[in-house]
Amino acid sequence: MQPLDTIAAISTPLGEAGIGVVRISGSEAHSVATKLVGRDTSRWPSHAVRLVRIVQPDGGQPVDTALMTLFRAPNSYTGEDVIEFSCHGGPAVVRAALDACLAAGARLAEPGEFSRRAFLNGKMDLTQVEAVAALIQSRTQAALRAAHAQLAGALADQLRAMRGSLIELSARLEAEIDFPDDIEEIGRGELDAPLRAVEEQIGSLLRTARRGIALRSGLRAAIVGKPNVGKSTLMNLLLGRDRVIVSAIPGATRDVVEEEIDIAGVCVRLADTAGLGEPTGELDAAGIERTLRQVAAADIIIAMFDASTHFDDNDSRMAALVRGRPAVAVVNKTDLARLLDADTLVDALSDPGGRLAIVETCLLRGEGIEDLERAIGALVCGQLVGDAEGLMICEARHADALRRTAEHIAGARQAESTREGRDLVSDELRAAADALGEITGERASPAIIDEIFSRFCVGK
Repeated sequence: MQPLDTIAAISTPLGEAGIGVVRISGSEAHSVATKLVGRDTSRWPSHAVRLVRIVQPDGGQPVDTALMTLFRAPNSYTGEDVIEFSCHGGPAVVRAALDACLAAGARLAEPGEFSRRAFLNGKMDLTQVEAVAALIQSRTQAALRAAHAQLAGALADQLRAMRGSLIELSARLEAEIDFPDDIEEIGRGELDAPLRAVEEQIGSLLRTARRGIALRSGLRAAIVGKPNVGKSTLMNLLLGRDRVIVSAIPGATRDVVEEEIDIAGVCVRLADTAGLGEPTGELDAAGIERTLRQVAAADIIIAMFDASTHFDDNDSRMAALVRGRPAVAVVNKTDLARLLDADTLVDALSDPGGRLAIVETCLLRGEGIEDLERAIGALVCGQLVGDAEGLMICEARHADALRRTAEHIAGARQAESTREGRDLVSDELRAAADALGEITGERASPAIIDEIFSRFCVGK
């Protein structure tokens, strides 16, 4: 591979902080650094830190006093010579240091370009690259643990072993076809055991995909109910702050208000919605339409009912939206005269076995909120996320590639069972191996690679 040009970028968020890091990578990293610090850095030891004075290369205008860390190729993040300046963290200081790097011959890095070079130089495969992005974006401890597990490379190791097994079988079949007199024919039963082993591993990984993707991207939860049932009060209590205006006037919330919250180690996007009822005007109708869209997209529904009113047509319509969905039913205003019949509610929810959690609350007094939090947490953990330990599939593209791998293996089995040509069996096994290679990057298209690195910020 021809050496790439030398790039530079700010690798920490801009803002007032203790330090801000400017990173340089490429074959001319030492040339750039030498112009900035006034000393030849090419002989400095790797993985060492020095105090330096950074000046503009054109006129010696001082920029900052910083710590310079050198990582020599190939023992660096990118596999190239990497130099990092840890400057004082003011935005003007860090920008001036970057400008000095660019004036000294570096080019401004594109989003994710440092990580792309790490991939191109064999420092990471695509699963580890995606894990780096996940580490940066992790909003909960469970998501962080999942990203660390993927970054460690265990997933890539398992995928490579599976792919190697498929390639070996395909190569033996191709050799049998090309040299029938020299290669012993593979018995039909010989294919079964290794293919079954790969299929079992694929099945095991795919069973983790739902919870893994939920950990990575988060879940959506919609709070729904009639006007003035306490949706906004509940939103504020779950968030622990006054995020939404609470009013005794029905219909105070007409738009969707969303906030992120950590529930059972999972990032949940909580949405307070407009009340479901008969619209009294254009704004009400628009609010109800948005509520219905939120319900359709939600992974979890928190359905609220008013204990002080009879079960009516609006409650019935909402129960129909909840029926068969992962949900918690909240019966609020239990401090008032009880008019809502519990049996009617259970029947409307089609939940005679009591599988749906029904929690009674008086949100005005803060009563029942802990029971509700436990019910929501149990729903997240039990029905959608499950155990966050061990290998997991956390990317939708991984799950898609694994499903295609399984389909090609099934095609190979079908061709073998119907005694079709061994060339067809081999082709299906090769296609299965290629699908696995898309995950690690060994067979990924440029479009897939570009899409992955487009998610990164500049400087990573």
